[in-house]
Amino acid sequence: MNGMNRVILIGHVGQDPEVRSTASGKRVLRVSIATNNARKVDGNWVEATDWHRVVAFDRTADFLGRFARKGDLLAVDCVLRPRKWEDAAGKTQHEVNIVVDRVAALHSRTRREVGEGASEAPPQPLGLDVDAAPEASDQVELPF
Repeated sequence: MNGMNRVILIGHVGQDPEVRSTASGKRVLRVSIATNNARKVDGNWVEATDWHRVVAFDRTADFLGRFARKGDLLAVDCVLRPRKWEDAAGKTQHEVNIVVDRVAALHSRTRREVGEGASEAPPQPLGLDVDAAPEASDQVELPF
């Protein structure tokens, strides 16, 4: 039996992302995604925010760098990638990266036009092709 390695997060972007390049020219972006949930603490339900640091490469990094902004609601489909390396002191280090495989911009924050007569535009979905939406008769495959 094959294993499954998927992480799906739906949350808000914590800060404006920035694409950087590695020495080899690979484009990389790291960004925090905030997810909210309720937890029971001492018998009372309390809202809590969890922060997830995700990493994206190449075309996905370019997309997020161009279109995602602080506060935008994203759905990210990720894989966990364990990494092991030896630090300068010779000690073995371990970390697990949450690597974005696919992304869907669900909703952007309200944007304001710059300049005289600026007006508040209604929130717009980012990066979604409305014409590509499935017809009611089409089957839609869910990721779970």
